[in-house]
Amino acid sequence: RRQIAALAVRISRHKGKALEQEGSGVITGNGEVTTVGHFLMDGCKSTLVVEVPDKKSGKFKPFEVENCGKTFIDNGSFVSDFGVLKTKDPLKAPTQAALFPSYYGILCDDEKVITAGFGWTDSPEDTVEVRTACYEIEEWQKNERIALKATGNRNCFLDSGGPIFCHSKGKLILLAVNSKIYPTDDTPPSREKCKKADHVIGDPVYKERLDHYRNLMKNPPAKPAERRSTKTRR
Repeated sequence: RRQIAALAVRISRHKGKALEQEGSGVITGNGEVTTVGHFLMDGCKSTLVVEVPDKKSGKFKPFEVENCGKTFIDNGSFVSDFGVLKTKDPLKAPTQAALFPSYYGILCDDEKVITAGFGWTDSPEDTVEVRTACYEIEEWQKNERIALKATGNRNCFLDSGGPIFCHSKGKLILLAVNSKIYPTDDTPPSREKCKKADHVIGDPVYKERLDHYRNLMKNPPAKPAERRSTKTRR
């Protein structure tokens, strides 16, 4: 849990003079944070902020975002919801989860995973404590997404973008980022709804994919291949 807590961060956006949380993310090295692509659709530079929990002060330390590489594609049959952003001041994590070289090399012990994030809890008070939940892998989908089924605590709103970890031969692996919890509907978010959110969709994190989005940050496409989904975002 200590290693997981050292890697999870909060993603927020400037709203006037205040910061409003968008979701969660995970430090993946080189001052980079991986999260979901739909956070980045409205821009990232000068608007998004990575907030790192500081247990000593009990507050989040903000890091301004300098650049991002993103994608959010939803054509009804294929969804990609993945993004990488880089902060102006480098982020330093005291630990690092291992990455698989490719999607086809991912293997998890017992098909069990742990999700982490700074989503809603039963307490209305803001906290720097990362919350975790347990899931089992239900399906490896053909479009490189992973369906998870709850076995204990469940994710809640604002956990989106947070890391999904598993163990492989005793080593902690960053498996994916949390893209969506369901069932959801168009009614306002509530803590009660989270208790019924039995499933999570994850977008895998692996070296080949991170390298692709690092290149996007350096050489952004003239016309990004993305469009807004008609589905409800959170």
